Amino acid sequence: MITLGELKVKKMHPTAILPTKAHPTDAGWDLYALHNRLIHKDETMMVQTGIAIEPPQGFFAMVVPRS
Repeated sequence: MITLGELKVKKMHPTAILPTKAHPTDAGWDLYALHNRLIHKDETMMVQTGIAIEPPQGFFAMVVPRS
């Protein structure tokens, strides 16, 4: 397990990409899918990231669409 700031992240798949931030001031982390999939407008799909995360105590993690 590695620590990104106070977020603990563990690669669960050898090709998984760890979360990144484009800028240090970004509020959230960018996640990466293990496989390329086309998701159409108004479609919902489960996508594997190949990682496990542990947010700091008193916090939670939430995945939201890109802006």
